[in-house]
Amino acid sequence: MNNIFSLLEVGKRAVQTNRLQMQVIGHNIANADTEGYSRQRANQKAASAMDMPGLGQAGTGVMIQEITRARDILLDRQVRNEKSALGRWEGQDDLLNSIQNIFTEPSELGFGNVLDEFWSAWGDIANDPEDIGGRSVLRQRAVMLCQNLNDYDSDIKMLQENANAEVISLKNNLNQYAAQIADLNKKIQIAENSGQNANDLRDQRDLLLDNLSEIIKVKISDNNDGTVNIYLGGEIFIQGGEYRTLTTKLSSINGVVIDELVWDGTYNNVVVDGGRLKGIMQFRDVDAIDIRNRLDDFADTLVNNVNGLHQGGYGLNGSMGISFFRSDTTGAGGIEVNPNILNDLNNIAAGGSEAPGDNENALAIAALADAKLMNGGTQTLNEHYAATVSEVGARKESSGLYREQSEAVHLQMVNDRSAVSGVSLDEEMADLIKFQQSFNAAAILVSTANELMTTIINLGK
Repeated sequence: MNNIFSLLEVGKRAVQTNRLQMQVIGHNIANADTEGYSRQRANQKAASAMDMPGLGQAGTGVMIQEITRARDILLDRQVRNEKSALGRWEGQDDLLNSIQNIFTEPSELGFGNVLDEFWSAWGDIANDPEDIGGRSVLRQRAVMLCQNLNDYDSDIKMLQENANAEVISLKNNLNQYAAQIADLNKKIQIAENSGQNANDLRDQRDLLLDNLSEIIKVKISDNNDGTVNIYLGGEIFIQGGEYRTLTTKLSSINGVVIDELVWDGTYNNVVVDGGRLKGIMQFRDVDAIDIRNRLDDFADTLVNNVNGLHQGGYGLNGSMGISFFRSDTTGAGGIEVNPNILNDLNNIAAGGSEAPGDNENALAIAALADAKLMNGGTQTLNEHYAATVSEVGARKESSGLYREQSEAVHLQMVNDRSAVSGVSLDEEMADLIKFQQSFNAAAILVSTANELMTTIINLGK
């Protein structure tokens, strides 16, 4: 009778084990498209054997040892490193693409053509210094030149401000992720201290760590209690169930108010080594500043040289000492045509004297087009502007290339990790059929043991 009870126990364990196997498979199938989910497996082992005097040990069936998830720590680390690199180049490349679109070159509507027409208008004035129509064209082209430079500066400044707003948004995301990771650390610690594998909780935390790495490069340290510590630039950010808050402090770069990322409480700057934050800050604090400075140098050199000659010339009304551009503003954002020129075309100083038809000053200003005024006397104004556009293009090309490389590497790493952790519906269906058959066989075993027991009981009547 004891042997029949043992047979019944073996069957019962087999039924329970195969039922749990199918439950785990069902969980995998249900989460096949869940972001961050890792395939789970119920690992079986033989139950403890039973001593049979004179015969040895007899098996007592099967049992589930533990439910584990498929995860490769090395692949996780590689994916997150590449996610940080990709986040950086995506952030910088998107903004550089926007700044490149500002400079519509080469085209008839581009600033290069506007600058050529400005110099050409001075040449036309030199051909007929007293022609009011030519003077009107010059005024119009000068206004357009100034407006283009004003717009460039305003548009780039707006991109800086947008980048700064994203820095604030990403800082908020970092604080939110930190709070969630710290909370999951606590839950995982509690679950695993009781001997359970917190598979789903670890998946949730790993997804948050992926998202965190996309924003900023982090260092992750695993603790024996199941929690993780997160470091930013060598400083602790998350430790177990606790985390430090990030905030910002105001600063200014080239007239643009920016928010610097700092630790709340100490207000020390956070070291940003990678991630989207790095790319955004690189554009806001370096790329945009460099381009605006180049445009400012261009505008100031143009104003100083044109005004220097214009103030020494004579207008049709005998005026002298009038600047062509306003002299009380600076940079591409401030350049404007002098209101005295806008209001009275006779104030355009084309002559080197008051003599009728004198075009000496107009010729001198037109000749500035070929003068080496920029970059230590090695470039004309036109060449400097063309070099500025080329610099924008070169930075965009470089960031685009790095972005493509990072995308390729990141995709490969993600695919490698998916091969380990992802759910294959074909594999799950095959396993489901296998364990279903095992379940049915175990059920037959239980039924058979029950029939044997009934027969034995009836024999005793």
